Amino acid sequence: MRTDVVTIDASYVAKLFLEEKDSPEFRRWYRAMQYHDVEFRSPHLLVYELGNTIANEFPDVDESTRSKILENALTGIQLQDTEPDQPL
Repeated sequence: MRTDVVTIDASYVAKLFLEEKDSPEFRRWYRAMQYHDVEFRSPHLLVYELGNTIANEFPDVDESTRSKILENALTGIQLQDTEPDQPL
């Protein structure tokens, strides 16, 4: 069985919890891809990039809530190590 793999960037994952112009469209696409068993991957750097985005966008939210936002955003994304000679 073939599994499609998509390497996903922090700017797109952030659309899962930010209200931006194209967030609803991205969310529909993301859910459709999950339904069709597309595998999402990203370098571990994604965790730090999203953490910074969440801290900047929700400065008045407690740390526990920010952690939950991050955890929910990362659901279904396989984090992987990459080497400089293995560009994504």
